[in-house]
Formats: sequence, structure tokens, C-alpha cells
Amino acid sequence: MTIHKDWRIMDPAEKVAAIKKVYEPGYSSSQIASLIPGAVRNGIISLYHRKPDEFKDCPLLPRQGGNGQRKMRTAKPRAPRIVRTSTIRAALAPRRKHSEPKPPKISEPPIARPDMLMVTLMDLGRGMCKWPAEGSGANARFCGCDVQEPGKPYCEFHHRISVQS
Repeated sequence: MTIHKDWRIMDPAEKVAAIKKVYEPGYSSSQIASLIPGAVRNGIISLYHRKPDEFKDCPLLPRQGGNGQRKMRTAKPRAPRIVRTSTIRAALAPRRKHSEPKPPKISEPPIARPDMLMVTLMDLGRGMCKWPAEGSGANARFCGCDVQEPGKPYCEFHHRISVQS
């Protein structure tokens, strides 16, 4: 006997009645779930656990191969593994220690901090360092020292500060 109402829209009392209606002695939870539309095995088991008093007269079959133990798989014989000689040589080769440490970088000699001229934006011209020294907006003051290489915005001191590696 099948049920025509969907399991997902039934209330718990209707679900219990539906299980009792389709129950036959010896049915498993999967077999019961297949007779009720929308029901799944875990839903049937869940209802059995939440309402054990309702199902005393219609018990479920225990799980096949039960007693809580898993079957041990038998080991299948495997084909011998083919290993390349290059792999064997690599495995037998002595391991190298860490790579040699890199020599320390030779730092450039420090440049003396220039005496900044504190030039306003209106007074800055070509060949003058545009490094902001203090203030902001209309009150901003810039280094104003001579730039050694044409096309660069800063003097040598401020150029090294801006391109730290």
C-alpha cells in the first residue's frame, strides 16, 4: 500500500500514521521510505528514534551485516612497481646541505643630509628637489636643493630614501 501525500508536507503525527499504514513485518527503513513519496531512509530512522513509544508494535529490521563491525577488505595482489634508475640514483645520492649564504650587499656610502631650502610650491622650479618637507596644501614647503640628474624629481639624498630596496 502506498501513501499519496508527500512526506515533506506531513506533520509528525501524519508521518507516524503513514509509516504504520505501509509497515509490513520484516520491512527495512529503505523499503518503508520507498512506499512514501518524498521520504528517505534517514527520515524514517530519525522518526523511529524520536518517537520510540509510537513504534513498539512495528520494529525495523536491523541493519544488514550489523553488530557495528566493518568487513575487512582483502588485499589484492599488486603488480610490481617499476622504478627508473634515475630515481634510484637520486635516492642514493648524498644530500646537499643548504645552499651557500649569499654575500652581504655592499651598501653605498651614506650621503649627508642636505640643508633644505624650504621652498614654497610657487617658488619650485626645474632642477629643484620636490621632496615635501613640511606642511600641506598652500602652506607646504619643499626641499628645493639642486637635482644632480635632469628629469629626476628629487636630490640624491631624497632619491635614495624614495627607492629603498
